[in-house]
Amino acid sequence: MARDLRSVQQSVKKLATGQEKLARDIARLQAAEKDIRHKISVPPPQPAAALRKPVPATPEQAAPQVSAAPPSPAPPTQLRPPEPVR
Repeated sequence: MARDLRSVQQSVKKLATGQEKLARDIARLQAAEKDIRHKISVPPPQPAAALRKPVPATPEQAAPQVSAAPPSPAPPTQLRPPEPVR
């Protein structure tokens, strides 16, 4: 019976040690989760350059964009023969 009692005591110690380890692991994971949630909720800072309007580097870029399509032809005018002088 003493052997059985000693065996039960060893089992209880092993269970207690395992429970303490689990408690530490859970606390570590909860801290990591809190840190991740904080990082997700805070928007990243915008660089100062993104706040200013970009300035074109070359004059070609500053010029307005012209359509690449050819201009539409003017409506045809009717050519009349010259009128005789009377």
